[in-house]
Amino acid sequence: MVPGSGSLPKELCRGATDLTTLMDAAIDGHKQLIELLLRRGAEIDKQNGKGGTALMGAAQEGHERAVELLLQRGAEVNKQNSDGCTALMFAAGVEVKRVGR
Repeated sequence: MVPGSGSLPKELCRGATDLTTLMDAAIDGHKQLIELLLRRGAEIDKQNGKGGTALMGAAQEGHERAVELLLQRGAEVNKQNSDGCTALMFAAGVEVKRVGR
C-alpha cells in the first residue's frame, strides 16, 4: 500500500480503538500536548495493533511541527507498521497530495 495513493492504511485514523493519548495528540498536531505527554513518560515509539506510532500519525496528517518534535525527542524514524510503511513514507504521501492540488 503506497501512502498518497488514496488508499492509506487506516490504523492511525480516528475511530481506531487502540490509539494512545500520544498518538491522538500527534494525529491532531497538538505540539504542546505531545511535549507534556513525553515529559510525563509517554512511550514515544509505542505501536498500536497494526504497528502505527505517534510519528506515523503526525506524518500521515502533515503536522510538520509535531513530526519535528517527535524526532527531536528520539522517535524511531525507520520503525515500520504491519504494512511495512514508515513515517517517511506517510510524509511522502502527504507531499504527493499537496503537489496534486
